[in-house]
Amino acid sequence: MMLRLILDSDMTGSKVIDMGTGTAILAILAKMRGADKVTGIDIEQDATDNALENARLNNVEIEVHTGDARLLDNLRDADYLLANINRNVLLGDMASYAASVKSGGRIFLSGFYEADVPMLLEEALHHGLESGRRLSDNGWAALEVIKNSRATVKKTIIGCKRLYPAAYTRQSIVGITAGDDVLLCSGGYFNILYAK
Repeated sequence: MMLRLILDSDMTGSKVIDMGTGTAILAILAKMRGADKVTGIDIEQDATDNALENARLNNVEIEVHTGDARLLDNLRDADYLLANINRNVLLGDMASYAASVKSGGRIFLSGFYEADVPMLLEEALHHGLESGRRLSDNGWAALEVIKNSRATVKKTIIGCKRLYPAAYTRQSIVGITAGDDVLLCSGGYFNILYAK
């Protein structure tokens, strides 16, 4: 499914980060699809060694580092971030992923079940990411989330109406505007009536 997301994307001239690069198959494909700069990161030294060897065998140049999401502190403004890792790692590292892509940047996530999608989308929304494409195959899922291109300004909701069931609340949320539908941490969908 990750391959399909990459193949359906125009990566020409883009900056790509591949988290949990492993054999670097995704990083290599991104480079073959025209990405300008591709950086792979994996926690295992053997994996990063293998990734570099596979890139060499495929005649592509990628940068590879051994480490975890903390390495993203030095990598910013990516057009794409690829992460084919398990649900718990994706949830734990979502803030770092969101910070590493530029406004309008896309994050492709996979390595989890369809049942995990709502939890991952809730976490993504919490970090200013919007839902994009969704793929599924035999109970497995892949998601595209897109960094909100609107200005990220802290706004306070004066009133919002919960769509199911009816209830009212006061909340402070980042990057929202009146009329937006937002999934809040409580798991309920809210329609924002007023924002300032």
